[in-house]
Amino acid sequence: MESYAAYRVAYHRGLDLMRASGWRGSGFVRWDRETNRPFLSALKGLGECAAAIGEHDEAQRCAQFLDQLDPAWGASSR
Repeated sequence: MESYAAYRVAYHRGLDLMRASGWRGSGFVRWDRETNRPFLSALKGLGECAAAIGEHDEAQRCAQFLDQLDPAWGASSR
């Protein structure tokens, strides 16, 4: 549960930073750009923790969001 909470905070802080940098909630956020990696890693971790505690809807939303942000996400083993 502590991991879930930590990933949730990291995810929301990452969203705040991305919005402050000009991202408006749509468009790609690619793994190839190193500055995006903390946010994408937090989103992945949040989804994994959500699945582990039975929050399957949230886990699915996280996976879908990752695919929307970086369509090549599923093609690699990050």
